[in-house]
Amino acid sequence: MKNKLTKFVLTILLNVTLFGFGQTAVKVPEGWFNQAHNSDEFVMQNLEIGLGEDGARKIKNIDRLKNYTLVVSAYKYDPNDPELDSGIIPTVNFVLAKNKLNYLVEDFEKEKYLFLSQLKSAGITDIELKESKFIYFENGEKAYKMKVEYKLPNFFTKIITTNIHYLINSELYAQLTLIGTEKDKCTSTFRRIKKQLNLLDE
Repeated sequence: MKNKLTKFVLTILLNVTLFGFGQTAVKVPEGWFNQAHNSDEFVMQNLEIGLGEDGARKIKNIDRLKNYTLVVSAYKYDPNDPELDSGIIPTVNFVLAKNKLNYLVEDFEKEKYLFLSQLKSAGITDIELKESKFIYFENGEKAYKMKVEYKLPNFFTKIITTNIHYLINSELYAQLTLIGTEKDKCTSTFRRIKKQLNLLDE
């Protein structure tokens, strides 16, 4: 049951909250387990996107992208390890999505109520919106950050989820999702990932 709930929450976070990203230099943290490297989307992304500020310009054919493309998905621990019984594994997900609704950065903030409602409808408890604010890249471009804490049924440790959304260009946006727990916050790892993107968030 725990595993099903874990997968359900991750599905919600990837599909319900696809509201968001510019710079694309997200790397799998050292020692973490890459979950996306065998997918067609990941191979295509490696071919079509150059890392760094100019990455978006190097997409050869945007129409080849699906509605969203999972670029990085990494777990801190091996999910296939039979000894692992934590219920939730700290996770990094980085997604590129087509901006079909022509969102501006400010529009991402408006979706937080839908996200919180979806969590509640899924049976998630003790939901707390800890942060809802705009943050900035070093070049002054804006991103939206939402941080939420909550509990799963039969899982007593709080889960901490941070979503950062920003536009790459008028046709693409991106979402960085950082999932930790009250006991395993991964603060330094998540800080390094934000630094890779040149995001200022202190």
